Amino acid sequence: MSAENVDRRGMITKTAGVLGGVFAGAQAANADGAVSLATMARSRGIYGTRVADLAGAVEKGDFEAVLAEKNAFVLFNNSNNRPKNKEEKKVNAVKQEAVLAAAAKGDKAALKAAYADYIKTASLPNPVYKGRDADYSQGYSNDYDWKARTNRGTIYVR
Repeated sequence: MSAENVDRRGMITKTAGVLGGVFAGAQAANADGAVSLATMARSRGIYGTRVADLAGAVEKGDFEAVLAEKNAFVLFNNSNNRPKNKEEKKVNAVKQEAVLAAAAKGDKAALKAAYADYIKTASLPNPVYKGRDADYSQGYSNDYDWKARTNRGTIYVR
């Protein structure tokens, strides 16, 4: 017994037809990782903490420290990419520019006012566990969590 006689051209035509049918229903990939709640929480935790930690530098008038953390401001603001957060992102971007402009000018009073306004609008700082709460809390569960190896990541050890 033998298979039916099919020439090479016929085999390729049939194969292409089958593959075309299989992939006809396939859709393009939709990469929306930048707008997931997990990545927003990660960004808020990492970059929001860096922005909130500038309070001491703002109080002292350390303009270089504020300007050095420009990327933290930008990355924090860009974490609000969900459609319902677009207006909040625009407001924070304007206030971020005010903070950085005051730091660039060297105006301590304007920097304090702009930074306080930015912190209020951005709902920072996120509270960090301190004292007994830090000793008896579970801050992260694996090494891939954004809180690992930060002051927000605590592990209760018996």
